Amino acid sequence: RRTRLGLAIPGYETTPTGHDSGQLYYRMLNCGVRLPLIGGTDKMSAARPVGSVARTYAKVDEWTHNGLMNGIREGNTFVTNGPLLAFSANRAQMGGELQFSGEGPFMIEIRGRCITQRPVNYLQVVHNGKVIHEVRSEDYQLRLNLFLELNVTESGWIALRAGADKPDAEDWWNYTMAAHTSPIYITVNNEPPANADDARYLLARLDTTLRWAEEEAIWSSANSKRTALDSFRKARSIYSSALRRASE
Repeated sequence: RRTRLGLAIPGYETTPTGHDSGQLYYRMLNCGVRLPLIGGTDKMSAARPVGSVARTYAKVDEWTHNGLMNGIREGNTFVTNGPLLAFSANRAQMGGELQFSGEGPFMIEIRGRCITQRPVNYLQVVHNGKVIHEVRSEDYQLRLNLFLELNVTESGWIALRAGADKPDAEDWWNYTMAAHTSPIYITVNNEPPANADDARYLLARLDTTLRWAEEEAIWSSANSKRTALDSFRKARSIYSSALRRASE
């Protein structure tokens, strides 16, 4: 499936170029990384604001550049090549956090809506990287809604995504319609989420990157190399902590 969303829209097994960026993003969230979604395009695909290219929508308090940056920083965003999404859990919006304490389970009321000019046929809730609820239509629709009561006992995250199984017949790029929200984070007893398998995978990727950066990469200066290596090692400590939490 070609979505022409690349790194911007996770949730699909691979990107159009075959990379696992969507699953990689989910793995990061499962280890406690909080990273809002943003999207963009290359110059060849910038002909129109929506329809065949990825765009970021953010809720803003003021119609200025700073307002947009603040909305992105807060994570109240979704990325789309056309469909528009609304998503909430209890009183939290995209980028927000639900905090619980005790043994649980804790009930979350999830509401989602998709409005689109080009039809889609599914709307899904993703919980910790897995689709747990779906509204699917045999006929492609311009509006889809869902409601879900979810019980949780552990920290994690939830997100909403919408799309089409088949390419849009009226899109000359032959892309499928797709959209994905930033997560709403779930924190139980002040513990960040942790997934042992995902932490091991991310540590292995970072170790490979560190070896390359130290031994093979060409740097403009020693300071640039030092800054990059420090950043990689900081990331590694995040996933090491996640693995430790998951193993306790």
